[in-house]
Amino acid sequence: MNGGGEGPARPTHPALGLSLVLLLGLIWGSNWPAIRVAVQEIPPWSFRAICLAVGSATLFAVSLSRRMSLRVPRREILPLIFVGLANVTGWHMLTAFGLTMTEASRGVLLAFTFPLWSLLFGAVMLGERLTRGRVLALALGLGAILLLLGPEIAGVERSPLGGLLLVGSAISWALATIAFKMVKWTIGSGELAAWQLAIGGAPIVAVAVVTEPMPDFAALSLPALIGLVYASTVAVSFGQWIWFRVLQIMPAGVAAISSLAVPIVGVFSSALLIGEALGWRELAALALVCSALAIVLVGRQGLIALRRML
Repeated sequence: MNGGGEGPARPTHPALGLSLVLLLGLIWGSNWPAIRVAVQEIPPWSFRAICLAVGSATLFAVSLSRRMSLRVPRREILPLIFVGLANVTGWHMLTAFGLTMTEASRGVLLAFTFPLWSLLFGAVMLGERLTRGRVLALALGLGAILLLLGPEIAGVERSPLGGLLLVGSAISWALATIAFKMVKWTIGSGELAAWQLAIGGAPIVAVAVVTEPMPDFAALSLPALIGLVYASTVAVSFGQWIWFRVLQIMPAGVAAISSLAVPIVGVFSSALLIGEALGWRELAALALVCSALAIVLVGRQGLIALRRML
């Protein structure tokens, strides 16, 4: 049943792994300003529920148009339910409640400790090697996030419960990542993403229906509508599919470290699209994350392979 394991130390085709990670960083990173604009007019739970419902429906429609089977083999049903609940329900609910008690900038630090937990769980549960390169890359990536938050980090201790919930969200995502790598999936990555969003999104839709009124879509501004459409049809659906492809070709720890590109792209896209400040901290953090990605995604062997390809 175990189909994850260590796998290759880095993608067999380094250019493919690098391009997928960069694309995912661009899609999920640029989703941050989209969310920020949209939730100013759409209640947070309703926004999450709409994104997950539309995202899963989009992936199901794509699979049906390609005549792909949506049947899940019996032995893969329980793992799929766990991955959906941990990766979608756990992440979204814990971050939602955690961010009501902790400022977003501080919460990002705690939520993006996800690579640390993935690296540790991957070593224990999958036998992935804790190489010096991976540890160094993780340190560089987490250092970039610390640099972005700067003096605001001290405020985390004022809201310990919110901090615990956000760390819990990182652990939930990490456990979903490891669980995904432990199964030899026979259904396609697009179908996996569709079912995961549907299963994990169901409790969130239920909470939104009970706690919040239906948004008045006719009253939404154009920027809010664009943010909602982008988040649901591109970031949630297409981004989740890419994430599964990354997990299929990379060790869990390496894939997790690659996700550190997301907050960096988020900072720069926020500066470009909604005019947030951009200074030396952001540029230094970008350099650190690029170094981390080069270590785990390319490395010496990868550079040689890319040089031959070019």
